[in-house]
Amino acid sequence: MERDGRGTTLTGEPIVAFGARMSWAGILRPGDAFPPAIFSRLGTLAAESGPPLRRFFGSWSERYHRFTLNLSSSRVQVRTAEPGRLPDGGIQCIVHWVDPRAMRSLGPGSVCAGDGWSAELWKAFTSEIDNLPPGSVAEKLRAFRDSRLQERDPVVAEWRQTVREGTVHAAAEPLTQQGGWVPVPATLLTEAGSAACIVSWDPKGQEFPSLSDAIKSPRAQHRPPDLESQARYYLECTLARLHGVRFGDYDAIEDQVFAHSPDVMRLEDSMKRLERESIANPRRGLLGLFG
Repeated sequence: MERDGRGTTLTGEPIVAFGARMSWAGILRPGDAFPPAIFSRLGTLAAESGPPLRRFFGSWSERYHRFTLNLSSSRVQVRTAEPGRLPDGGIQCIVHWVDPRAMRSLGPGSVCAGDGWSAELWKAFTSEIDNLPPGSVAEKLRAFRDSRLQERDPVVAEWRQTVREGTVHAAAEPLTQQGGWVPVPATLLTEAGSAACIVSWDPKGQEFPSLSDAIKSPRAQHRPPDLESQARYYLECTLARLHGVRFGDYDAIEDQVFAHSPDVMRLEDSMKRLERESIANPRRGLLGLFG
């Protein structure tokens, strides 16, 4: 439980969005069932140690046949901005506080399903929740990472190793049979102090200088992306500008070449119109000040 700069109690479990979930278009994507947020706030991502954190296209979505955004390291720190103020520096993101039941569960409408984590890994973790120190799910996940619980489970063992290493190692195969995204416990800094949150990360993605480079890469020749699907994802991410998110140093989201491609230009006006309608809707509004 946290309090924001207005004294509002923030209940729920914090999950960090640094891609499509930074817009209503990404949150309300047809066919997905990502849990609705109780509160959302603007924030910034930075490396806790080592080189500056980078955000880039390089994680492959087999379900949608497109490249998605990833981070260069799992060792991250997230700082929320005070309501009404823009984040300073870092890689800008949005933090969503969701219902704890959606964070703990596995099925449709859960964070696990919505962010594409391994159900096998999450089941192993949640089976040990009562054996971990008191705290939020993110704090328990951090304790689980540093424990020896389920150490004979190969999926858990590989997750611990890759998260502790903290760097992306491009590989043809994902971490598990269910996909490459894994939950990572991260430090969360708010007006109330230090806590924990969860960031989704792909330890075995690839890093491309731009989305255009990804589309022209040898990997794309082997698995051609669906360009309309890719355009929708690109717009879901960049519509975050309407919510106050800015892209800057160490950030490879914006791609002017792809932004002027026929698929993006065909979809852009309608997706922007729907996003503005969601912002104007009193039940939704700006994600940086939602709830």
